[in-house]
Amino acid sequence: MRLALFHGYELAGSGSNEYTRYLARALADAGHEVHVLCREPGPGALAGVVDAAVAWEAAGGQRAIFGVPGGAGTVTVHQLPHASVRPVYVTDKQRPGNVKAFTDLTDDELAEVRSVATAAVGDVLAAYPVDLVHANHLVLQPTIAADACARLGIPFVIYPHGSDIEYTVRLDERYLALARIALADCAGIITGSREMIERLVELDPDAAAAIRAKTAVVGVGVDVSLFAPVAPADRSASVQSFAATEPGGGKTQGLSAELGARLDDGELAAVLDYREAYAHELPDDDVAQRMASLPWGRGRMALFVGALTVGKGLQSVIAAWPRVLQQVPDAHLVIVGSGSYREVLEGLVHAIAAGDADPGGAQFPAQLVDNGQQPAAEGQQRHTQPTASGVGDQAQPGDHTRQQYRARQEDHSSRRR
Repeated sequence: MRLALFHGYELAGSGSNEYTRYLARALADAGHEVHVLCREPGPGALAGVVDAAVAWEAAGGQRAIFGVPGGAGTVTVHQLPHASVRPVYVTDKQRPGNVKAFTDLTDDELAEVRSVATAAVGDVLAAYPVDLVHANHLVLQPTIAADACARLGIPFVIYPHGSDIEYTVRLDERYLALARIALADCAGIITGSREMIERLVELDPDAAAAIRAKTAVVGVGVDVSLFAPVAPADRSASVQSFAATEPGGGKTQGLSAELGARLDDGELAAVLDYREAYAHELPDDDVAQRMASLPWGRGRMALFVGALTVGKGLQSVIAAWPRVLQQVPDAHLVIVGSGSYREVLEGLVHAIAAGDADPGGAQFPAQLVDNGQQPAAEGQQRHTQPTASGVGDQAQPGDHTRQQYRARQEDHSSRRR
């Protein structure tokens, strides 16, 4: 089967980027011809995943980067051109070019992004015909796929992810309208969980029956070749091996202490001031010592590995952890990840430890580890940085974020003029 995966972004870093890269290789290994339409700047570095790459110009035409495109069991990357503005769901990373949040685009900018992408996708699909297009997210890939596929008679399916729903579709009526049209026009919907189906239904309750009828749940799965489980008795030795690599170069203990002092002085906005203060992609300077201080061989460990974004819900886990400790005194919460929301989470931990926001009355011994790997199961996770809100009030952190989102949404109409 000839398949096109339309992603539109890079092929490493975020969850949907990683998903697309691994899905492409898995489909090719199953014998399919896979074409990945994206904006990966360095396809040549993806050895073992990509077999060929082609660059497409906004004015039309293609240029071979390497390899021979197409063929059963292969992955070909099609490097799509950018418009004058590069829209993202969250302005969380330092990217080249004129980067703006989707919700901050003017109507003219949105029209240009849609026009440039639709033309390029149409050129790719005309030159390399496929049987099916798999479009990631609800914005803006499905809309572009619908535009391009309608002219060529190619069906498309949608695989929704979470970030665009929470940071774009829910915040801007323009994208909600486009998402509803795409959900109606697509041949099918694939999700990784039943929870995602409910989110889609919330976006268009009138189409609930149609959405459910065309949706299939397909688990993302895990590439077990990337992970090596470590038995509890061997974890301390594994941590020591990790420490021997001398990780560091990221956040210092002094920066965390400074944040705590500023919060103690009532400066809640301090959580927003550390985006440029350290290298988020590097391990903390003292990560080895803090990892070694945990009772890996005997404690009850709860581990999170991922991006530190508000959508992950870690604020709720942290707020609930004192009650967990009342029931399980030897429990330890270990958070591994990076992103500017880290300071918000640190602020919440600090407030609970200081008794300023203590829902359970128990000591909170969480370790916040800004690091790209963890010793018990080796892997890698890059970072994202969502919009952060203040901490320290009695309200749940998610309430602050929702209030902020509503304020931003009310301001979008004036920004688009």
